[in-house]
Amino acid sequence: MYRRKALVTAGAVLYKLMPPAYRYLTKQSKLPLISSTDLGKPYHVLPSIDIPSNIGEKLLIDSVFPAALSAYLLEQRAMKLISGRVPERFRKPAARVLGASAGSVAWSALQYAGKYMTEVMNYNMPYRGSPFEPPSLFLYNLVAAAITGPLVLYGIEKMKERF
Repeated sequence: MYRRKALVTAGAVLYKLMPPAYRYLTKQSKLPLISSTDLGKPYHVLPSIDIPSNIGEKLLIDSVFPAALSAYLLEQRAMKLISGRVPERFRKPAARVLGASAGSVAWSALQYAGKYMTEVMNYNMPYRGSPFEPPSLFLYNLVAAAITGPLVLYGIEKMKERF
């Protein structure tokens, strides 16, 4: 059980690190077939809401790590936490949403700490700014993780039943 979780964790971390590695090695900010426009220039829908220009990449990658991974890893603990408070048929989905949200909050805290440290050390990537997300995207990450993480796990369960 723990070996399986460790393999899933390692795979998700590699999956999360591939886009930044591609950007660093090729010195290009756009990922083929995923990014819609140039990164670093979020476009505005409303005056106070930033929608990232790499929305396709964020939905694809953030739905797996941290969302689905933390929903999977924290599901049992969250079910114990919400038992008695949530009806039986909603426990598993609620536990997954809670786990995905907790993972997203932890990932956002790591992003914030990294962004703060790069500003303190006055560090910039060789080709463009900070490698960390701006804090204006943390709420977006939380909502996207709470929605997509449990859906990814549900899709994986349905594929396992079918094949």
